[in-house]
Amino acid sequence: MNKGIPSLKDRLKPYYFRAFAAALIILAAVFLFGQGLKFIAFVAVLFIAASFSTFYHNFFRSPVNFELVKFATILCSVSYGAPAGISVGVMSTIASKVISEKLDHTAIVSLVGIIVIAAAAAAFRETDIVVLGMVLVAGYHLMTAPVQMALGGTLSYGVVYVGTNILFNLILFTRIAPFLVKIM
Repeated sequence: MNKGIPSLKDRLKPYYFRAFAAALIILAAVFLFGQGLKFIAFVAVLFIAASFSTFYHNFFRSPVNFELVKFATILCSVSYGAPAGISVGVMSTIASKVISEKLDHTAIVSLVGIIVIAAAAAAFRETDIVVLGMVLVAGYHLMTAPVQMALGGTLSYGVVYVGTNILFNLILFTRIAPFLVKIM
């Protein structure tokens, strides 16, 4: 590659950080215009947990996918509305990609998918959290997996990645989400 021409990954980095900053501003506005300290506490904990949930990829390269981004996004959307859910989703997606050293052109696909499920979670917030969560996680993968494959993913990696993520979210949404959504 020519050293004088920046890669697509390098050209996109400033836009990811602008999206992160915009999401942070939206969260601050949501807090300032009506949400209390409980909002800040839950959003902070879910954001931090989701952001660091992919840290293991730095040491263990595998298609196995145990992450909390979709879980945190859906819970925040259901509990606090689309702006909060989208902000948590965008910020934790970008942060988790930076922390796991995977911030590249494919992150755009993840961001679009996370925004769609955040908006849908808020729109259907009255639906049972287990059903809603699992439908949205499956929908996310139905939207993003084909595009990720077109961008260079392999079928065997994708099947393990999607399968383990759906199983992990099934555990989260059946065991933890019903409790958390009641206290958020």
